Amino acid sequence: MLKILHISPQPKEVARKRQQQGMDVGELLTGHFRSWMQSLTLETIFTEDRVPSREELKAADGVVISGSVLSVYQENLPWMEELQQLIRAALAEHVPMLGICFGHQAISQALGGNVALGKDGKEAGVIRVSRSEKEYQDPLFDQVPHEFHASSVHADAVVRLPQTPGFEVRVLAASRKYIQSLAIGDNVRTAQFHPEFDTRTLDLLLESEFHPDEIELDQAVDRDKVVDTGRQILRNFLMYFVQRRRAEISARQKKVL
Repeated sequence: MLKILHISPQPKEVARKRQQQGMDVGELLTGHFRSWMQSLTLETIFTEDRVPSREELKAADGVVISGSVLSVYQENLPWMEELQQLIRAALAEHVPMLGICFGHQAISQALGGNVALGKDGKEAGVIRVSRSEKEYQDPLFDQVPHEFHASSVHADAVVRLPQTPGFEVRVLAASRKYIQSLAIGDNVRTAQFHPEFDTRTLDLLLESEFHPDEIELDQAVDRDKVVDTGRQILRNFLMYFVQRRRAEISARQKKVL
């Protein structure tokens, strides 16, 4: 059975409020992943409680770091240094890791990049994303168009790429404002947008946390297709990164036997 660690940097008070409104990121991720693989467990750990140990990291088949109302550059986050150490350990141990929104920014900062308040304003709503790959086609975007729409709710952005000796860093996608996806080495991928959101979750967040003037929502965009594209990206992470690593480990173990 595959096991994915879901690390949530969301304050638990915010998470509880959103759960009461029917917006539970852990449930969304579990629903997506189990639609392709029933024999999968997803354990949610709030950084407010603790950061997973190295032993838990090594026992996991993959890691997802999700979004938060917090900023990675805040000085009052006692768990941030420990989370950054875990991110660096996951890269070194070749554990598949997907960072979403805050997770995208936390991974970038932990690996030598820089995150700041976006100088071009917030991206809230449904945004157009363009893939950056030309000769190289990353498996995270297998069966995803070179231009697609995605759910977005953020104000901070990666403004300087990570610096990771021994691990290539590539920009996989961008919007007209900001970097939207990174590849770091073979196993770490990020998304500034939210592939896990369904239409209802995005609409509730936009209504409750953003001013109408801040929202980008083209009525001509097929919202079902936005959700389907996000699901495809999550499926690709599961199939091409998490499952691939499990298969590689199994093959090495058989050789030893």
